[in-house]
Amino acid sequence: MSQRYDSENELVTCGLDGKIMFWDIDYPDPVQVLNDPDKTQLLCIAVSPSGKYLAVGCDDEIVKIWNLKAGTIIAQGSCHSSSVLSVAWSPDEKQIISTSKDCSIAIWNFYP
Repeated sequence: MSQRYDSENELVTCGLDGKIMFWDIDYPDPVQVLNDPDKTQLLCIAVSPSGKYLAVGCDDEIVKIWNLKAGTIIAQGSCHSSSVLSVAWSPDEKQIISTSKDCSIAIWNFYP
């Protein structure tokens, strides 16, 4: 789960069903749903500091970056040899840190 601060205070969740859901506390159902095109199990999620991008860690060892305005994947990378367990953005939004079940840490450069 991650929080989006750019437009509204929305919570963003991901699931084993490959869905990314955006929640507003004023509504009982998600206000937006994105579906991973590969239907991969999504294990962790982090909204970028600007709120424009979303980093998602997957069970298939891949880190995916979504453009939230377009609702599409704009980049993905594989470095781990096991499930990605956490993702985090640097404050300047130029790097993403991921950790994996294989006990590795990866630092990804991000320049949109």
